Amino acid sequence: EINRTNLCLDASGLGTYFPSQHVYSSHDTLDEPCYKPEPDIYQHALAAEKCRAADAVAVENKTAGVTSAKAAGIPTIIGYVGASLVQGIDKNEAASKLVAAGCAIVISDLRDLPRLAWAIDAQADLSVVQLQGDAWLPPAPAAALPLCATVAAHPGAAPH
Repeated sequence: EINRTNLCLDASGLGTYFPSQHVYSSHDTLDEPCYKPEPDIYQHALAAEKCRAADAVAVENKTAGVTSAKAAGIPTIIGYVGASLVQGIDKNEAASKLVAAGCAIVISDLRDLPRLAWAIDAQADLSVVQLQGDAWLPPAPAAALPLCATVAAHPGAAPH
């Protein structure tokens, strides 16, 4: 499984960012494989890399992986719907499921990861990051009405 991951990273040009000794797989890394949505592989990787979950970013292609990363305390999760991972599945549908599961953004091109990592580290607005592939974002939260507008909207309420 690590070999497949390393092949994907090398093919996308990301192998230099993720040397093989820093790639973890539940099947190959853990003494007792424990699969997602359990957070064990993320907890193991965080401990091995001496990284706080709050400082980590996860990249996932399935909702079980998003659940696993969230359970490990990782706040930022990038979804991925690359061609080979979603064959026969509508990318928009797959991306919608990942967004609903909690991804901050979903991408279709792994070459966008370095730029996204920089943007996340800089706390930039992900909706303005220029990407090579397609991207899906969660809907923006509705702006809260000011208290006076809320009160005034109720019949019989005294205006401020």
